[in-house]
Amino acid sequence: MTPRRSALVLIATLLVAVGNINSAEAATPLPCPTGIAHRGNATYGGPAENSLNAFKASFAAGSKWVESDVHFTSDSVPVIMHDATVDAMTNGTGAIAKMTAAKFLGLTMPDGQHPPTLDQLLAVVTAAPGRNLLLEVKAAGITAAQEQILLTKLRGLESRVHVMAFANRFPTVQHLKVADPALTVEILGYDPIVPAPGGVVSENLEYTYVTAARVSDLHYRGFDVKAWVANSPSAWANLRQLGVDAIITNKVADYLHWAAATCPSGTSTPGVQEFVANKSVETDLTGWAGKWSASSVNTRVSGGYDGSYGVRSVNGSTAAGRHGFTSKPETLDGTTYASVAGRAYTAGVWVKPDVAGQKLNLYVRERNSAGAIVGSKTATITAAAGWQRLSVIYSSVATGNRIGLTVWSTTSPPGQGFTADSLSFTTPN
Repeated sequence: MTPRRSALVLIATLLVAVGNINSAEAATPLPCPTGIAHRGNATYGGPAENSLNAFKASFAAGSKWVESDVHFTSDSVPVIMHDATVDAMTNGTGAIAKMTAAKFLGLTMPDGQHPPTLDQLLAVVTAAPGRNLLLEVKAAGITAAQEQILLTKLRGLESRVHVMAFANRFPTVQHLKVADPALTVEILGYDPIVPAPGGVVSENLEYTYVTAARVSDLHYRGFDVKAWVANSPSAWANLRQLGVDAIITNKVADYLHWAAATCPSGTSTPGVQEFVANKSVETDLTGWAGKWSASSVNTRVSGGYDGSYGVRSVNGSTAAGRHGFTSKPETLDGTTYASVAGRAYTAGVWVKPDVAGQKLNLYVRERNSAGAIVGSKTATITAAAGWQRLSVIYSSVATGNRIGLTVWSTTSPPGQGFTADSLSFTTPN
């Protein structure tokens, strides 16, 4: 063989090898980014943002991370609120920095809760094993004394609380990092910050500013990339493809269920116990029965959300009316009981209306041993076109009660209906 031919063979061999490597990489399923609950939100229509119940609901949904914002009152108590004023989220008015902690804590949020202190939020985080907080420093003009208060609050929690800020607030974060080198700090922005301040481990970009080139460059320079605030499956899928490390979202419960249905086994899916045995009706409709039998026609059809099949419910009567299906028996997992007193559960279902504008409902009911309903909660949406998730956080009344789910349309004309799939009722392990 001539030297020229040997060289050509070697080049061809290398090209084949590289092609095989690239093919293997292309065939490797992408992991799903970590989901982070923005302002503690698990889903739309849940507890008030940045409230203790919001954080608890996100943890109950399986989220490992929540995000929140810290301000200081006039008497230097760190408190939780997104805005610098209380106007948008309470029955009060005025700047947080100009009111005492007592006044702040006496305010009422839209769902009747009181806005929390940082101490109260940290208590929720530390009470939940494996759960973490991404804390944004929102307040302007934080004093050295207030920085010391933050350091004291976060001491010993460095592995579970990350601190971040936009560039105009970042000097405070830098001071905290210098005083406590074990603290993990991140920076927020739209475009990447180049060069990033010392000690930063993650650049967190507004999600529409994220590109593959930016993610690749930031990863090459040793930074994680978190994207904020993305709330739709199409945005989540795009960010996953771009390679971000985490997605900050107002719908973390929905995101986690999307990730569980989308991602390969062993990626970032919720650490939860699932009580629905036949959640995707891939074989039959075992466990589900028609509701309002005079008007409900329920069949297993192709074209499901997370597999080959879903449940199609149609109004089979000659007049407009409600229709849907319910879990049978009342228990979802085939066992006798499924509830623990005071425990938070997340119920969810993916739905697709025949026509946009349909009112679709997810109803959770809890029955005691005598069969009486002792607790219930309903989530309702005016459905858009295409697949969307309907979910509700439910806290059980007592231990040993039976839990049931009903999915239904408030009203549909004859022959019209909806398709449902990926039904779920979960609680953290």
